[in-house]
Amino acid sequence: MTTNFDVGSELQIFSKAVNWKTYIRRIIRPYIGFSVLEVGAGIGGTTQVLYTSQCQSWLCLEPDFKMVQELQANLIEANFEKCQVKGGTLRELLARKSI
Repeated sequence: MTTNFDVGSELQIFSKAVNWKTYIRRIIRPYIGFSVLEVGAGIGGTTQVLYTSQCQSWLCLEPDFKMVQELQANLIEANFEKCQVKGGTLRELLARKSI
């Protein structure tokens, strides 16, 4: 059986998982500090659930450059001004010394 699956499409589907995201927000949000590095930010679905205006900076790192533009657009649409998007891996980010 062959299935054509568009990599990244699961993120669109998962963005509709309201109950799960509400649960995760309740568990994780109290531990989010003023400066966040989100590794593997995808299209920003989890960012939109966990982001709080109390953050001074939130860096979304996404290694899949095809998703970076959609991530950027989603965060602009959500008006998350303190969020910054970078494409690449953690290793590349550290090599550029841009944390």
